[in-house]
Amino acid sequence: MAHVPSSLLTLLGLLACGSLHVDRSFVEAGRVDRIRVRWASGEIRVRAGGSDAVRVHAEAWGPEAPIAIHHHRDAEILEIALVCRTPVPCGGALELDVPAGVAIETDLGEGEAHLSGPLGSLSVVVGNGSIEAKGLTSQEAMLQVVRGPVEASWIRIPQRVVLASVEGNVHARVPAASYDVRWGGLEPVVLGVVVDPTVDRLIRVTTLDGEARVEGSGAVAHIRPVDPWGLVAPGRPPYGGSPCPGSSASPLMAPPHRARAPSHAS
Repeated sequence: MAHVPSSLLTLLGLLACGSLHVDRSFVEAGRVDRIRVRWASGEIRVRAGGSDAVRVHAEAWGPEAPIAIHHHRDAEILEIALVCRTPVPCGGALELDVPAGVAIETDLGEGEAHLSGPLGSLSVVVGNGSIEAKGLTSQEAMLQVVRGPVEASWIRIPQRVVLASVEGNVHARVPAASYDVRWGGLEPVVLGVVVDPTVDRLIRVTTLDGEARVEGSGAVAHIRPVDPWGLVAPGRPPYGGSPCPGSSASPLMAPPHRARAPSHAS
């Protein structure tokens, strides 16, 4: 792969008829601490730990209209964006191979986000689609889908995990430890999970229409929705983040319930 200088790079294609396809690969050398991705639709794959530099492969396609893939470097922050300059949607696929510890911020309008390996902090928002994350070492993660499932697993004890979906299952798998486990807007039933509201390790899982599940040491906590459609507080972004893509009202739920430690009475 050829090295691309750390400056604004715009790939712009035009076709008189038919469809447009843009394909580009490059290596971003030098230290990168954080990557911000804004992607219209399609698929994003991020793999950590297998490269000593940021390696990017991006494809984009759309019908008879301009498509732009923007790449911008500002100190240790790399920004990548797929922009559809037409009322007709465009899509694309983005693959990132990054060094261990790189933080990821992603806003995907529609599609699938896949993340794996020893990444840094995570903030991933998907409109319609899904999030799958595995083998994580991230100490902090906010993973949110408006419509679709969220599934994430850690190989190192995290400090703060927030997983949420309006319509979809939410599943967190973490190493055995004590956690302050909370649910927003759902009446929890906790089975076999170490729950300690005094610790500073937080796990919050929320779904308004689906099943939320937390697993630790092979034990599982299940929750079932209670009046899910009466729990939306309009006009506020979820968990202090950005409003959901394409929505003027964000699905912030009521203040979270704190799970109680299970009783050991016979």
